[in-house]
Amino acid sequence: MAGLFFFFVKNYESLNRMKYLFFIEFLFFIVFLSSCEKDDLGDEIFTVEVLCVGMDCGDTYLIQFRDEDEKKVNSFLDYTNAYFPIFYADNLPEKYKEEGLVLNIKIGKCASLHAVGCTAMGPGYGHICVDSAEPISIALE
Repeated sequence: MAGLFFFFVKNYESLNRMKYLFFIEFLFFIVFLSSCEKDDLGDEIFTVEVLCVGMDCGDTYLIQFRDEDEKKVNSFLDYTNAYFPIFYADNLPEKYKEEGLVLNIKIGKCASLHAVGCTAMGPGYGHICVDSAEPISIALE
């Protein structure tokens, strides 16, 4: 690929300026694509406990992660939740909105269409989108 680049640079006079600029843009595009990272946790499963309906965000429930998951969850979100291990669980299926229920969940980043109107009456818990959830029968400690 480098040889092709030097060919274009040496023969710049004979090339149309638009072709040259297109080639440079193409190189930047390739570099941009190769630097992208996948920003999901794949098949990572987290054990959480459903706490209660949050004070600020309508009928959105709060969930509590295990303390040892803090680093993984915060790195996935690109920010630190000051109230870790508690989050609002956006997209939590209705059948799992039960206080004390322990779930295995897969999480994802929330799309803007999942945005929930919240007040500022209580603590500013972070939001996490639940991609899938399955109940388990152990208590979270």
